[in-house]
Amino acid sequence: MGLKQSNQTGRSMIEMLGVLAIVGILSVGGISAYQKAMTKYKVNKWTEDVALMVQNFRFYSKDWIKIAKIAGTYTSVTKYFYDANLVPSNWFLGDNDKRLYNNFGSVISFSSYINVIYFSVRLKTGSLGVEEQCRNFFTQIILPQSEAIHWVHRYNSDAQASNRKNEEKYYGINYCTKTTKCLGDFGFEDIIDACKDAPDDGELLIMSVYLK
Repeated sequence: MGLKQSNQTGRSMIEMLGVLAIVGILSVGGISAYQKAMTKYKVNKWTEDVALMVQNFRFYSKDWIKIAKIAGTYTSVTKYFYDANLVPSNWFLGDNDKRLYNNFGSVISFSSYINVIYFSVRLKTGSLGVEEQCRNFFTQIILPQSEAIHWVHRYNSDAQASNRKNEEKYYGINYCTKTTKCLGDFGFEDIIDACKDAPDDGELLIMSVYLK
């Protein structure tokens, strides 16, 4: 009887360990699925927000240029843009009033000059979804507007945006020459190359877009 009880106890412990192992696997799988879902949400939400802000920014381009003409120099219009309620509710104005931030740590700013408007996005490398954000940025925001774009300036930088590297300029269809990289010739491989994540986590991927 004691031997039988011992065998049953042994089986029970093995079964319990098996159940715990299954629960552990399911937990890891659940966390992985949750991370993927959150990354997809982050990327899609960011793309949607930026597309809307760029649309609003272009619509009021004459107003931004007028502000720059009065100032007589390059001017940040981010605060004007924010105060005009042209920003999704999950974006907030930074302390210096020159940049907008969202809950995921992405940054965007808006500026103007006498005859040009431009905006700049900053993505923190090493974080989930950065390459997907960048690819969406090109496929859904940049390329559809390539006729209105003068150029896109893309580079990596340190966290303070003080040291640039991996710089590239991509010119809009109406501003291309034989010696420049043209958005009109952009294929998916070019987008993948432009959106390669920086080797060092915590760096910035910065893309400034100049619109005529």
